[in-house]
Amino acid sequence: CQKTVSMNPKQLPKVTQMGDGTVYDSFIQNGKRKRIFNGTKYGIDISPNNFPINQRIKMAQHLSYALYNKLESEGELRRLLSYLKMDKPSTLFATLEPLISFKGQGQ
Repeated sequence: CQKTVSMNPKQLPKVTQMGDGTVYDSFIQNGKRKRIFNGTKYGIDISPNNFPINQRIKMAQHLSYALYNKLESEGELRRLLSYLKMDKPSTLFATLEPLISFKGQGQ
């Protein structure tokens, strides 16, 4: 028996609690369903299943928001790089670095 809590099915990852109390967030990325049990892979320090069972859904919802924000910001960066015809963030930063240094010297 699984309990599903959907905060905003169009955007946010869906929170699911399995019969044993384990929770995970799921979303579709590049046509594949991803099940995320903790935020480690995405650099997010949230592990809902380390909490007592009665707090896990709330913590998984926090993870869901953090995942959404992380994925959305990465998507914005990819769109910017595509628009600028650059293949990776380091190219963008190398291009901007002299401008940032120049602005710092003028102050």
